[in-house]
Amino acid sequence: MRGMDLKVLQEILGHSDIRTTMTYAKIVDEYKHKVMLEVWSPPEGGLIEHIR
Repeated sequence: MRGMDLKVLQEILGHSDIRTTMTYAKIVDEYKHKVMLEVWSPPEGGLIEHIR
């Protein structure tokens, strides 16, 4: 997760292995990216057609 210290996150989540934390952090980043693409993508037909 961008900006968060993985070692701190590991301790918060109780993971004994940092690789487990890194796996979850990657999944969360991929999900955030997917959501942002959905939010910021123009609607079908383009933005001008959506406004009309």
